[in-house]
Amino acid sequence: MGSTLRKVLPDGTILYYRTHNKNAAISTRTNHINSGGITGFDVDGQNMTAYVWDAGHPLVNHQEHFDSQGNNRVFIKDANPGNEYLHFHAAHVIGTIAATGVNANAKGMAFKSEVNSYDWDNDLAEATAAAQEGMLISNHSYGYDSSILDSWYFGAYIEESAEWDELMHSAPYYLMVNSAGNDGITNYSHFL
Repeated sequence: MGSTLRKVLPDGTILYYRTHNKNAAISTRTNHINSGGITGFDVDGQNMTAYVWDAGHPLVNHQEHFDSQGNNRVFIKDANPGNEYLHFHAAHVIGTIAATGVNANAKGMAFKSEVNSYDWDNDLAEATAAAQEGMLISNHSYGYDSSILDSWYFGAYIEESAEWDELMHSAPYYLMVNSAGNDGITNYSHFL
């Protein structure tokens, strides 16, 4: 699990981003709309670009990031080549979305798509710029570390919520997919 200090609120509460993404590919049943699925659709991610913000970046030259002609489909957009901060969670999330399927058990949901990868440090500013350039969908499998926050914080309309809403209002065709933080094994009863 990755975690990074995000900000300190005026009351002294410390907010950390942490990664989320347990069993996402299993629960989506995307295989039903992929080629050969029971719906008859052939939606494999062709001609699509997914944008992923995460704790860091994937290993770009991983075998699962190349198409059948040997072209790389994963691009790091916010770091200079050689200065990428590689992170296992970014690799996992991007694999969940777009792994080619060299290893059949690793095949992604949109295995023919391209991916633009960013770390989470400037997510709102970078997403705003990408939306202005036509980004349609992004993934953010992270959120605040709930182990140190009061329960009121979850579901509250905070400043950051308003900022993201403003972006999505100005880019009506953009869909942000965000983590709900439900890894499935954490018990939050101590907040009740």
